[in-house]
Amino acid sequence: MVREFSWEYRRAHPAEFPFLCKICGPEERRFKTGKDQERHDEMTKRHDPNFVPVRRPKKRRRRKAKIISIIDSKVLPNVNYRNEYQPVARSLGDTCILRNNISLIYRPTEVRTHTMATTSGSINFIRNERDLEVFIRDHVETDDAYRSVCKGVIRNVGDILKNNIKGKYRPDEVLKTGSTAKGTAIKGKSDVDLVFLLSRTEYQSIDHFYNDLPTILRDINDALITCPQFKNVRVQKRAVSFQIDCREPGTGHAHVIDVDILPAVNFGDVDIRSIHSKMRGTSDAKRNLYTPSLTKWQRDFIKKDRTEQLKKLIRFVKYWKNVNVQRSPSSFALELLIIYLWNQEGDPKQFQLTNALKKVMETIANPNTIRAEFFEYYSRDFQQRYTVPYIIDPVNPYSNEAEKCRWDEISREANQFLQKPLMRSATSKVI
Repeated sequence: MVREFSWEYRRAHPAEFPFLCKICGPEERRFKTGKDQERHDEMTKRHDPNFVPVRRPKKRRRRKAKIISIIDSKVLPNVNYRNEYQPVARSLGDTCILRNNISLIYRPTEVRTHTMATTSGSINFIRNERDLEVFIRDHVETDDAYRSVCKGVIRNVGDILKNNIKGKYRPDEVLKTGSTAKGTAIKGKSDVDLVFLLSRTEYQSIDHFYNDLPTILRDINDALITCPQFKNVRVQKRAVSFQIDCREPGTGHAHVIDVDILPAVNFGDVDIRSIHSKMRGTSDAKRNLYTPSLTKWQRDFIKKDRTEQLKKLIRFVKYWKNVNVQRSPSSFALELLIIYLWNQEGDPKQFQLTNALKKVMETIANPNTIRAEFFEYYSRDFQQRYTVPYIIDPVNPYSNEAEKCRWDEISREANQFLQKPLMRSATSKVI
């Protein structure tokens, strides 16, 4: 502490500094007020050889958890929460007390705790099951508001196609498939397949459709390029592709959706096995045109009886693949592989994500062991001979989805992931 007046000045002006220290002796330390003298005398008691200081125990500072308390907006629509109420939990274990002991109006709908993995946004900081769950929630999964916006965007695309394409090429129905429709979409980038089901009165066979496909694709392209919100519109071999931005409500973060529009013959509600019989006797070029017509069954297969825990696992593996694999291939093969491994363990409703993730990564790391096939929509009579690895489309016995994967790159990344601390204590089993 810097004094305003030196001791020499104070001794030279005793009238201005009348209070004298009686402990310091000949130094004559003078003070302007009695209170200043008392503070000095208390401090200088330490010069007394018989003085025993009183040691007060230091208060132990508790480390506070970083907590976000989410209050239901329907209860407090206009309250400035930061000013009205700021509960601070004393430890991570207090989060349950925090929620249960707050009056109804301030009770949070959710209490979130943050770890290094969630704040950094990096897979490398995930250390345990809880870190993994929180990372998926904060960085992988989309929320309800975003999904609602995306549905509106896709509905708009369907309306444009129905209203801007006339004549025999006008669709009977635009069917949404892909990750957004199947419930496995992730933040940042998702894919949507819009199956353009043609009129049943105009197209009843693949042969007729095969001849008109170039004209149909051109008409779809012409309908889309007039809309500025559709970017990178281009005609592919069997589809028209484009991208569209979807804004996340609240934050305004952009989310890119890759859209493929696939014209298809509308077979209606026929037995799918009759379609497989037609596919058996045709060429590979025409057989591939059956695939979009089967997407309704394909979508139902992914969605049917799949638990939320399983979908979390699928979303995380897709996120990992998109981050680590350059020119990332379609995720459909990995989705099917995860479902197959889950089936092999008896379709458990609950399981440890870390254990299941290790099982998936070990399987991907050794692709020569992958032999995944489903016999739900077709019998073994339609079984084909494939070289490993193979992952057969559950609704199309003639399509090996594993052929679309870059297994050398994916398996190398999976081996590296298995060396992370998260995997060392995990059990390679969907339990």
